[in-house]
Amino acid sequence: MDAGLEQEYAAAVELLRDRLDRHLIALFDQGDFAESLLRYLQRRRLPILPFDFDNLATIADLAAQLDPSETAWEREIADEAVAGRLYGASNPYCRRFLELDRDSFDFTSHPYPDPETIHGLGRMRWLACLGRTYWKDQDPRYFDALMREWDYFVSRVPFPGEEFLATMHAIGSRGMGPPFGELDIFIRLTNWYWAYWLAVPAAEMTPIRNAVLLARCLRLFDLVAARGIAIQEHNFTSMQMEGLYLWASALPEVQGMTVWKHAARNIMESSLARAVWQDGVQWEKSASYHAGCIRWYGASFLLGNRQGEPWATAYGERLLRMGNFLDAVITPDQKLTLISDTDRVDSWQPALGMLKAIFPDCRFMHAVKPSCFSLWASNGCVWNSVDTLPTPRISHFPLGGIAVARSSISTTASQLILDNGPTSAGHAHKANLTIHWDALGLPAIVDPGRWIYDSSVERAWVVNGESHNTILPLERLIEPHERIKESAIPPVVQPEDPRVGAIEAVDSEDAITFRSSLTGFRIETGARVTREVVVGTCETEEPWLIVLDHFQGTEPHLWTNSWLLPGGEPAASMGGGWRLTLDSGLHLAIAVLGSDHPQARDDAMFWCPNYGEREPARWLRFSSECTSGWRLFAFHAGKEAPSMPLLEHSREQECLVVRFGTRQVSLRAR
Repeated sequence: MDAGLEQEYAAAVELLRDRLDRHLIALFDQGDFAESLLRYLQRRRLPILPFDFDNLATIADLAAQLDPSETAWEREIADEAVAGRLYGASNPYCRRFLELDRDSFDFTSHPYPDPETIHGLGRMRWLACLGRTYWKDQDPRYFDALMREWDYFVSRVPFPGEEFLATMHAIGSRGMGPPFGELDIFIRLTNWYWAYWLAVPAAEMTPIRNAVLLARCLRLFDLVAARGIAIQEHNFTSMQMEGLYLWASALPEVQGMTVWKHAARNIMESSLARAVWQDGVQWEKSASYHAGCIRWYGASFLLGNRQGEPWATAYGERLLRMGNFLDAVITPDQKLTLISDTDRVDSWQPALGMLKAIFPDCRFMHAVKPSCFSLWASNGCVWNSVDTLPTPRISHFPLGGIAVARSSISTTASQLILDNGPTSAGHAHKANLTIHWDALGLPAIVDPGRWIYDSSVERAWVVNGESHNTILPLERLIEPHERIKESAIPPVVQPEDPRVGAIEAVDSEDAITFRSSLTGFRIETGARVTREVVVGTCETEEPWLIVLDHFQGTEPHLWTNSWLLPGGEPAASMGGGWRLTLDSGLHLAIAVLGSDHPQARDDAMFWCPNYGEREPARWLRFSSECTSGWRLFAFHAGKEAPSMPLLEHSREQECLVVRFGTRQVSLRAR
């Protein structure tokens, strides 16, 4: 044992003797303390962990078989760590591995352009991945790398003492830089949880090493517990309490842990009640964070059920409603719809898999297989993944302000989402009345995504209403790559905000119609828009979409419609409209008719299908300076160039007529 570890071991034994129940101290003192502690932990048979030690190899095999992509991704992170390259991303699917100067790096700063990189390094995801990957074939390389990297971190980041704890406050600024930032330390605590408890039963674990690691984890637990809770609606709360609950459940032998376990449960219950509306939409209005919250709220609930704890019935009911919302916003190509700060990835599977592990009899529209995470969190629970619900044509979440229309859930389906609800949370984009449209299973009208969490022009672009598929009164058109200083739509705080109209839905045989309204724009609070959206649902026809906006103000503004289309080529003006070929190969024909004869402008911009990854997009805007009026947009999509929609305004009948080939749709002009 080297001198550094020997010194840390002496301090670890002192800490453990202070924290463990006295009867255990007496028992361990009958032999070698460290060896007795390790053997005791390895032989416990209480349901206080998500998994049984004798089931770990089986769980690893199931994960590789049932969720090969996620298992392979975790193995890649582990293999990079074995080679000495660490995962430097806060996003779970951002491929970023970094070589560090081991002599100078201290986990407080890193010169990577994405400021989240240093936070990703401080959260130490690779330790959990090394622990899970070890059990696939019990390769000692992964255990050795886990110990090496854990030792390296602690050597560079000594644990602070009382003077540090005294600087933590629940009032005022909670800023604290890496590696002790608020998110960093409690995500690190959870990763340490998985790494430690997966390492305890490994053949390579030694008594001294175990005592040192357990003491490290208890000290980090104290740092997290001392932070306090400032915003219970925020996803921070669910992540922080997950770490505390899991650790407190795992160590009933440590004094005070029983109280911490139930305190964490109570805080999670109150947080869920405040953060998730009755319809199941989490207040941050982000599909990615929604999926994360299901996991963070769900892991503790699943373990509590395994222990027979009396969690509130309403907690499980609302978790299931969260699953219903997530199920509804899965795209035809099995990704998450880019609502607010979301990535268009398949991270819905671990979240819905968690709910299936908790409620084996629950059913969703989409087939849910056991995921890598659900298997590790549930001791290998499996189920019939083809047992699904009938697919509703409309899913409506009135408090969240989300309505979804779909032709089916096939990979070539059409799907429309209208978003007109609260936007006050940090991850919610200021984008009322925006729409998302997938045609033939491909993205046709997209949200800009989330870019990276910095103060750049690009981040300002993606979060504000000017970059979304809505209609706004503006003083002037912004230029490409110009900073949006303030969104034209002020934040909507609560579902009952009178500025936002309820979404009305009408289902006819081959089409679905949504209607809603918005008022309270920044430039004129009394101006109002009523939006009517009609989407075709007959899958034997080429997909089509109609958007009719009626807008009314009291003085002239530059009323502007924006459409973000995922393609790099400019729109071509022809045949009385515009044609685009998107990067997916999908072809779009767009026709416009307006009482104000709007002018078109086509600019090159971008969208972000995944965190920090930009793809080309066209920013097609239609605008004119006027006080009131209406505009009709018709979109026709196809694998080949579709026919241009034909638009007519019948003043006698006060109606608008749209023709897509033989399909005719009529709408009221007023």
